[in-house]
Amino acid sequence: MAAPPDHQIKIGKGLGTLAEETLRFYRQIDVEHVGLPTRYHTRVGTRPLVPPTQTGPRGALGPAWDESELLRIRERIESFGLTPSEMGLPLSGNIVYGRPERDQDFGRLRDCIAMAGRLGVSVMTYSFTALRASEGYGALPGAGRGGSDLCRLTSFRVE
Repeated sequence: MAAPPDHQIKIGKGLGTLAEETLRFYRQIDVEHVGLPTRYHTRVGTRPLVPPTQTGPRGALGPAWDESELLRIRERIESFGLTPSEMGLPLSGNIVYGRPERDQDFGRLRDCIAMAGRLGVSVMTYSFTALRASEGYGALPGAGRGGSDLCRLTSFRVE
């Protein structure tokens, strides 16, 4: 009988900071795989598990990823016995809303995917929403791209 394939469930967690206390804690609770952030920072926020508020859709794609910085981030994560195996794709408001500038952003997005591959990242994720749920939003039926429901900011706000 052939050996079963090595498809084991792994414990993973998104990683927002490279702070020693965060990395050590994840290792202590047996997290194995983490998301690779695109900027090196070690500051711990007051609400580290809640994304920052967002009051409108993102604009153009932010600055290009710096491969040497990502290598440094990967090394920091691995030094705590964690495996950086996932990254979030940087979708812009231009892509989400189908604006004419989206083609330029798609080119930069392809560059990010190629860089992630060179770093050995095995999973790329994305969130195809105009606003984060942590801010609170409502739907405008049929007002979005291709007649989809468009999200709009409501009076609800996570503090």
